[in-house]
Amino acid sequence: MKKKLASLALALVMALALLPTAASAAEPKSVKAGGITLSDVVVTDKYETAQELLDDSVPEYEFLYSLGMIGVWQEDIEEYGYGSFWCYIVPDDAEINFDLSGGKDAQVDLYTLKRVPDSSFKDDTYQADFVSGWKPADSVVDTWGVNRESIADAGDYDVLACWSGGDGPYYVAFASDFPPPAEFIDTPSWCAKEARWAVKKGITKGYGGQTTFAPGVECSQQEILTFLWRAAGELEAKEKSPFTVASWYQDAVDWAYEEGYIGDGFQADAPCTRAQAVTYIWKALGEKEAGKPAGFPDVAEDASYAAAADWAYEKGVVKSYGGTGDFAPDIVCSRGQIACMLYRAYN
Repeated sequence: MKKKLASLALALVMALALLPTAASAAEPKSVKAGGITLSDVVVTDKYETAQELLDDSVPEYEFLYSLGMIGVWQEDIEEYGYGSFWCYIVPDDAEINFDLSGGKDAQVDLYTLKRVPDSSFKDDTYQADFVSGWKPADSVVDTWGVNRESIADAGDYDVLACWSGGDGPYYVAFASDFPPPAEFIDTPSWCAKEARWAVKKGITKGYGGQTTFAPGVECSQQEILTFLWRAAGELEAKEKSPFTVASWYQDAVDWAYEEGYIGDGFQADAPCTRAQAVTYIWKALGEKEAGKPAGFPDVAEDASYAAAADWAYEKGVVKSYGGTGDFAPDIVCSRGQIACMLYRAYN
């Protein structure tokens, strides 16, 4: 099996919670897999197949793996065989300990990753090229510890394949070296920079995959609140809100309710209008007063969003709608438009 791993195709199909950075995942912890203990593993959601991950049909699982697809060259039939695999994502200083008691042997195979185009998968595809095999210098000890520093002299590598006796391989990737998500392929020039900025800041991620952002899709109220919650540092509310929403929005909605951004009339799935968008952003950034009114003819002085619209116009967060001079408070915002508003507001 090991000798057939010289050229692999890894198509990583990671959902929002599966991005390989410790900052955006749950608290790291250690896990024992066979004869190997990995410390400070990034906790992600577990799915049994790639399709389940894409359908998000089993969100109740939490485990220590990140799902992907692996292609192994099968010499007897001269073609690749594909199947699911689990890849541990670990911080740079994580320790990997092999249990060598009972005469077990340990082996580490090192691979580099590069992105390759492949339309047969929904998300990023990587090719992993074999660099070298690596073994402990002292197999007498009961435990053999491996970390990034200890095998720095083995050359450039991105992924370890760990073996211990008959256990393995267990694929391990260091978070900082993992290839970043590809550029969005569906963002036009008017929002491409803003979408990339939002991803870099952890405010938003892909839509239906890592390579698509869906800039023209209507932004819901729970989505914009989630963006603002992430921008604020993903603070935890002390109490639950009266609203039950999908799990990936719940913490944000609870936070927004506690902060007073939303009230009892909140409709999570309702599309976010320009008036609501500037109000949410204005509140998140301290409800500052504009130097003078924006003078929008379609914004009454006593409108609930008037102060937010004045501030947003003065700060360049919004302009008049379509050059008409109006604010157009009831126009629904797309994801691309919201990304632009957030970029301007936070810069």
